[in-house]
Amino acid sequence: MRKILPVLMLLLLLSSCSTKTPTTELTPGNDTISLGEDYTAAACMLVTDEGKYQMKETSNDTDTSKLGTYTVIYNYTYEDTQYSCQRKVFVTDHTAPTVSLIEGVDTVYLNNDWTDMSVSYSDNYDTDLTLTTMSDVDTSKLGTYIVTYTVTDSSGNIGTALRYVHVIQE
Repeated sequence: MRKILPVLMLLLLLSSCSTKTPTTELTPGNDTISLGEDYTAAACMLVTDEGKYQMKETSNDTDTSKLGTYTVIYNYTYEDTQYSCQRKVFVTDHTAPTVSLIEGVDTVYLNNDWTDMSVSYSDNYDTDLTLTTMSDVDTSKLGTYIVTYTVTDSSGNIGTALRYVHVIQE
């Protein structure tokens, strides 16, 4: 019995020691950024019984000039074990295309022809944009008509311009 008591006390002492497995913890950061915006990755920490250790950023393929999802990788060696952590970064586009009216004659006489001069448009990222024109201009009837030009980019951002066409009596 005397031999068992020291062994039991040793086991009890050892079992009361924390042997929590280290974990990784991303520090809060802005991981969704706008196209062209500056980006600095926030840290990742290794959390152990002894404290927190900042992990080393070992890879970051974030390209803020291109839309997409990117990965930042962090590593840290603790007690001969390599720990890794990942952060996803999303580069998004929230800028609407620019739409400008091309100058033209927007006041016409009743029953005369009117030519839609349309618009010029551009985007901060896309070159393949969709232009939609809605018009109910009827030069056989007096009145003011609105032509709506809508340009949409691949991110779903919408730019618009309005043209007012006046049909008047000669």
